[in-house]
Amino acid sequence: MWGEFSVEIEDLLPVGDEVVVFVRASAHGRISGARVDSRGTWVVRVREGKVKRLRLYRDRGDALEAVGLSE
Repeated sequence: MWGEFSVEIEDLLPVGDEVVVFVRASAHGRISGARVDSRGTWVVRVREGKVKRLRLYRDRGDALEAVGLSE
């Protein structure tokens, strides 16, 4: 589906055993060549140096609320 797809980490915010990861994704369609850019937020739970849970959020405020913070 995608001719190219990349994710760039813009910022990290450690909160207890979780890390809020602010990302920017870029892609272009393999056939159409259409370019897509979007921002999102991941909440990653880490235990013993391993990722145990990954939650994806489109809305930054929702991700911050999920870890007990607000914008």
